[in-house]
Amino acid sequence: MITNVITILAGPELSRSLSQQASGTNYLYQSEDKYELIEAVDKDWSGALPFTLLIAPGGKILYRHAGPIEPLELKKAVVNHLGRVYK
Repeated sequence: MITNVITILAGPELSRSLSQQASGTNYLYQSEDKYELIEAVDKDWSGALPFTLLIAPGGKILYRHAGPIEPLELKKAVVNHLGRVYK
């Protein structure tokens, strides 16, 4: 089972993207220290926005992408984790 898809956005992209694509929990970071957020979320993240993570139970990162997502890539990551037929 997939627990979370987290997309991190800022500025005008935030409201536009959330209204178009959000289907899960959205987290809004409201601090001036962006480096603290980068370290907390993913040490391999450059800080580019938007940034999307697909996280399995237990915290394993199955998919990470900086920039607008390609829905097919994200779906493939889910299928690769769950298998072609979910039981």
